Amino acid sequence: MQLLEHLLREHAREDCTCNLAPLVKLSESTVSHHPRRGMSVYYRVVAEAITEMAQVLHVV
Repeated sequence: MQLLEHLLREHAREDCTCNLAPLVKLSESTVSHHPRRGMSVYYRVVAEAITEMAQVLHVV
């Protein structure tokens, strides 16, 4: 949830593991399990996925 909150605050709704890992006090390799863009892995918020998750959790 901390990572999601951070990504939602970012202008591009995207950030790399180099910024995400320290937020949850984990290594970049622990946080990252997705394709790389150069040496960094980037995570992005997909609005449709958030809406679907909220519906499953009955938040919306």
